[in-house]
This record gives sequence, structure tokens and C-alpha cells, in this order.
Amino acid sequence: MNFLFFLCLYSTFEALQPAFVPYLRISPELRRQLVLVGGAASIAHGSAFYTEDVDAVAPSNVLQDICKGVMDSALNYSLEPDGKIAFDTSQKIRVRIDLIQTGDAIERIHATVPFFEGSVASMSDLLRPRAMSVVDLGSDGEVEDFRWLLSEVAKAGKLLPGLDDQELKYMLDAGRPCLGGLNCLVLYYVLQAEDGRALGLVV
Repeated sequence: MNFLFFLCLYSTFEALQPAFVPYLRISPELRRQLVLVGGAASIAHGSAFYTEDVDAVAPSNVLQDICKGVMDSALNYSLEPDGKIAFDTSQKIRVRIDLIQTGDAIERIHATVPFFEGSVASMSDLLRPRAMSVVDLGSDGEVEDFRWLLSEVAKAGKLLPGLDDQELKYMLDAGRPCLGGLNCLVLYYVLQAEDGRALGLVV
């Protein structure tokens, strides 16, 4: 059974626990450097997003320790052809996880919240890469997750961190086709003032 089917069987938030906990046999200091991102992170916040991937990012030294922890303790550990780590949980669920080395895009995660033994990127930080996936892939699920993240960020009264030119373009390209006029105003209100003006969302 893969993680996608597991998510369908159980409530989404609880379903993430076996995928995120068993392989974290590392020190608390290193554990805190691991951040859940991508679709699984949206699910952790309560989104109904549907994903096959569990993506986590960390510095290279942390990833090495995680891999060692998985090999030492996880059931039926294997390395998939696409680079994902696969193992069985104690509930006999086959889990596949993508561990991503920290890079420029990941370093732009400005806030995280605790999630089991690690952390998850904030919804404000998830909205930026979700805009990119809406533009590049554009599936119905990604569009709905973009709308959901935007709504939740606005409800919480949060602002997006300052965006660079490329991120602003993605936000505009994602927002205008899939958001009505009212939601475009919501997008404006979660942007920094200078970013909203740059997007031309106000007349």
C-alpha cells in the first residue's frame, strides 16, 4: 500500500504521522532542522489536497543522519529509482519520502510550526511554491490548494514575505486566471504593500 492510498483511507492530518515520525531517529537539534513542505505540508495544515509525495527539506548533514536512521530502524528500507526513500511503517504502510537538500528556494522559508517531531512550513511560505506549481502544472487539485492556502493566510491576517520578481510573476500568473475579482483583492491584502502595487492589483 503506498502513501497515497493511506491518505485516502484515513483523515489526512493523522495519516501523515507514520510517514514523518519513524525515520526521525536523530538528535533533537538536527530534528528541528527538518521541514515538511509541498502538498503534504498543506495536508498537515488541514488542506484536502491529494498527493503521492511526502517532501521534507533539511541541510545535507541532517539528510545523511536521517538516511542512516531509516536504514537502522525502518522496516524494508529501500532507495527508489527516483531517489525517494521507501520503507514500511509499523502499520504495514509503504511510505515513500523525498528528502531535499536545503537550497535557495528552501532558505526562503520564513516561518515554520511544530509538526510531530519536526516542523512544517507555514501556510504563507507554502503559498509561494503553490503558485509556481499552479502555473507550471495547473491541475485542479493545485488550483484548489492555492485558493485554500490564500483563504487561510487571509483569515489568519498574515502577510506573505517579500517576493522577488520571479515569485511576483508566478503569483500574478497563478492568481488572475483562477481567482475571481473578490479573491484577487484577498491576494492583494496578503501581499506586502509594494508587492501588491507591483502586481497591479489596485487601481
